[in-house]
Amino acid sequence: MANRRKSMKKGKAMLKMKLSERQIGRSLSVLPTTVGKYLEKAERAGISWSEAEKMNEEELLVKLFPDDVTRATLLLPKPDMNYIYEDAEFRKGVQ
Repeated sequence: MANRRKSMKKGKAMLKMKLSERQIGRSLSVLPTTVGKYLEKAERAGISWSEAEKMNEEELLVKLFPDDVTRATLLLPKPDMNYIYEDAEFRKGVQ
Protein backbone atom coordinates (compact mmCIF):
# COMPACT_ATOMS: atom_id res chain seq x y z
CA MET A 1 0.00 0.00 0.00
CA ALA A 2 1.32 3.44 -0.89
CA ASN A 3 2.26 5.85 1.85
CA ARG A 4 -0.25 8.67 2.10
CA ARG A 5 0.61 11.89 3.79
CA LYS A 6 -1.68 12.94 6.63
CA SER A 7 -3.41 16.29 6.50
CA MET A 8 -1.38 19.18 7.79
CA LYS A 9 -4.12 19.76 10.37
CA LYS A 10 -3.09 16.47 11.93
CA GLY A 11 0.55 17.42 11.43
CA LYS A 12 0.01 20.63 13.38
CA ALA A 13 -1.88 18.73 16.08
CA MET A 14 1.05 16.30 16.40
CA LEU A 15 3.41 19.21 17.03
CA LYS A 16 1.07 20.79 19.55
CA MET A 17 0.55 17.76 21.78
CA LYS A 18 3.00 17.15 24.59
CA LEU A 19 2.26 13.42 24.86
CA SER A 20 4.01 10.23 23.88
CA GLU A 21 3.98 9.19 20.23
CA ARG A 22 1.60 6.35 21.11
CA GLN A 23 -0.83 8.68 22.92
CA ILE A 24 -0.75 11.22 20.08
CA GLY A 25 -1.34 8.43 17.58
CA ARG A 26 -4.34 7.15 19.50
CA SER A 27 -5.92 10.57 19.84
CA LEU A 28 -5.47 11.37 16.11
CA SER A 29 -6.11 7.83 14.79
CA VAL A 30 -2.67 7.49 13.22
CA LEU A 31 0.14 5.02 13.83
CA PRO A 32 2.78 5.97 16.40
CA THR A 33 5.47 5.45 13.75
CA THR A 34 3.77 8.11 11.61
CA VAL A 35 3.75 10.48 14.58
CA GLY A 36 7.44 9.79 15.10
CA LYS A 37 8.24 10.52 11.46
CA TYR A 38 6.37 13.84 11.52
CA LEU A 39 8.02 14.90 14.78
CA GLU A 40 11.43 13.93 13.42
CA LYS A 41 10.86 15.90 10.20
CA ALA A 42 9.73 18.93 12.21
CA GLU A 43 12.81 18.70 14.41
CA ARG A 44 15.10 18.43 11.38
CA ALA A 45 13.39 21.44 9.80
CA GLY A 46 13.66 23.37 13.08
CA ILE A 47 9.90 23.85 13.36
CA SER A 48 8.30 24.24 16.76
CA TRP A 49 4.60 24.37 17.55
CA SER A 50 4.64 28.17 17.82
CA GLU A 51 6.12 28.44 14.31
CA ALA A 52 3.83 25.79 12.82
CA GLU A 53 0.78 27.51 14.28
CA LYS A 54 1.56 30.64 12.22
CA MET A 55 2.01 28.71 8.95
CA ASN A 56 -0.73 27.75 6.53
CA GLU A 57 -0.96 24.13 5.37
CA GLU A 58 1.04 24.67 2.17
CA GLU A 59 3.91 26.38 3.99
CA LEU A 60 4.10 23.60 6.56
CA LEU A 61 3.95 20.97 3.82
CA VAL A 62 6.91 22.57 2.04
CA LYS A 63 8.93 22.78 5.27
CA LEU A 64 8.25 19.19 6.34
CA PHE A 65 8.45 17.54 2.91
CA PRO A 66 10.73 19.73 0.77
CA ASP A 67 11.78 16.89 -1.54
CA ASP A 68 8.26 15.62 -2.15
CA VAL A 69 6.56 18.90 -2.91
CA THR A 70 6.87 20.19 -6.43
CA ARG A 71 5.97 23.60 -7.70
CA ALA A 72 3.26 22.05 -9.84
CA THR A 73 1.34 20.79 -6.81
CA LEU A 74 1.47 24.20 -5.17
CA LEU A 75 0.46 26.02 -8.33
CA LEU A 76 -2.60 23.92 -9.09
CA PRO A 77 -5.67 26.12 -9.05
CA LYS A 78 -8.02 25.65 -6.13
CA PRO A 79 -11.57 24.63 -7.06
CA ASP A 80 -14.22 27.34 -6.94
CA MET A 81 -16.37 25.90 -4.15
CA ASN A 82 -19.09 28.54 -4.58
CA TYR A 83 -19.54 27.53 -8.21
CA ILE A 84 -19.58 23.83 -7.31
CA TYR A 85 -22.16 24.42 -4.58
CA GLU A 86 -24.39 26.54 -6.82
CA ASP A 87 -24.15 24.01 -9.63
CA ALA A 88 -25.07 21.19 -7.26
CA GLU A 89 -28.04 23.19 -5.98
CA PHE A 90 -29.17 23.89 -9.55
CA ARG A 91 -28.93 20.22 -10.52
CA LYS A 92 -30.85 18.71 -7.61
CA GLY A 93 -32.48 15.50 -8.67
CA VAL A 94 -30.12 15.03 -11.63
CA GLN A 95 -28.05 11.91 -11.36
